Amino acid sequence: MKQYHSSKIWISQILESRFPFRIQNPVLASIVKIGTVPNLTFIIFCAIRYEYITTTFLIAYILGIIWLNLGPFLIWHYDQRLQPDFFNKVSAIVPEPERLNALATKYGSLFRKKFWILAAPWTLIITGVWATSISGLALEGGIFGLSDVFYWVWFVIIVITAIVSSIGFWGVLVTMLAIRAVSREKSLCLDPLHPDKMGGLSTVGSYAIGTTLLFSSGSLYLPLGFQLASGSERATSFIYLAALLFSAFILLSFLGPTLIIHQRAKSIRNAVLGKLREQYTEQSHTLDINDENYTAATICYLKLSRLRSEYLDYQNVKLYPFEVGILVKLITSVVFPLIFLLIKQGYISLGFLGF
Repeated sequence: MKQYHSSKIWISQILESRFPFRIQNPVLASIVKIGTVPNLTFIIFCAIRYEYITTTFLIAYILGIIWLNLGPFLIWHYDQRLQPDFFNKVSAIVPEPERLNALATKYGSLFRKKFWILAAPWTLIITGVWATSISGLALEGGIFGLSDVFYWVWFVIIVITAIVSSIGFWGVLVTMLAIRAVSREKSLCLDPLHPDKMGGLSTVGSYAIGTTLLFSSGSLYLPLGFQLASGSERATSFIYLAALLFSAFILLSFLGPTLIIHQRAKSIRNAVLGKLREQYTEQSHTLDINDENYTAATICYLKLSRLRSEYLDYQNVKLYPFEVGILVKLITSVVFPLIFLLIKQGYISLGFLGF
C-alpha cells in the first residue's frame, strides 16, 4: 500500500532531527526536545516559590506542563500517522490512486505550511489572558507582577505554547477540508460488503474522531485558565473566549466531517438504489413476457434475486461513519472541558480538590 507522505511540519522535523541527538521514540523525543526547558523552569520555579503557590494552582501548572511535554508528539502523530493513514485507507471508497495522491499532497502541504493563519489570533488571545492575569498570579500563582523575572520567563513559554497549540485548531480545519474534498470526488463509492458494515466510511470516522481526541487533549490547560479567571476579572473575557472556541472546535472536528460525508454517501446510496429499482422493474417485466419459457424465466428469477440482494445490501449500509463507542468518546471529549467550566461556576462542588 502506498504511503501518502510529503513534507513534515516543523514540530515533526524537530522531533525527528538528529540535533542534539536522534531519539527514535517520538513520545520521548517530545519530552526531551520540547519539554526539557519548561520542565527545568517549572522545577526551579516551584523550589523557589512553592510556599506562595496554592494547591489548585500547582495542579493546574502540572497539567499544563504535561500537555507541553506531550502536545508536540500529538501534532507529530497527526502529521505523520493519522492524516497519511486516512488517505491510505480511503482508497476503499475512492479507487483512484492518482487523485488520492494529489489530495494527500495538497492537504498535507496545507497543514504543514499554512498553520500560521490561526497561530497569530490564537497567540493574541492567550497572551491577552496572561497579560490580564497579573493579580491572580500574584494572589495564588507565585508570580509577582511585571518586575518578577518569572513572569517574563513564563511569558515566553506561554507564547511558545500558544503557537504549538494553535496547530491543533488548524488541524481541525484541515481535517474538515480534506474530508470535504474526498466527499466531492466523482469516483467516491460505497462498498456494501465492506467489513466495517458502513460501506467503507469508517475510515472517515476514524480520521475525524482521531482529530477530535488529539485536539481535546488541550483540556489539560482549562484548569489553569479557570484558576486565572477566578483571580482576575480582567482575564475572564479572554479565558472564556478561549474556552468557548476550544469547545466549539471539538464539536466541529467531528460533527463537521461526519455530516459532510453522510450527505454525500446518502446521495450516492439513493442513486444506486434508484438504479436497482429500475433494473428490478425492467427484469420483472421481462419475466412476465418470458413466463412460459422455463429457461428464460429461470434466468430472470436469478437476476431478480441478485438485484434484490444487492438492493438490501445497499439499503442496510450505515451512513454515519461511527459506532456507539466512537460516539461515547466524542461526548466525553466535549463534556470534559465543560466540566471545568461548571466547577468554576459553582454548579459542581469538588471541595476536596480545593475548587
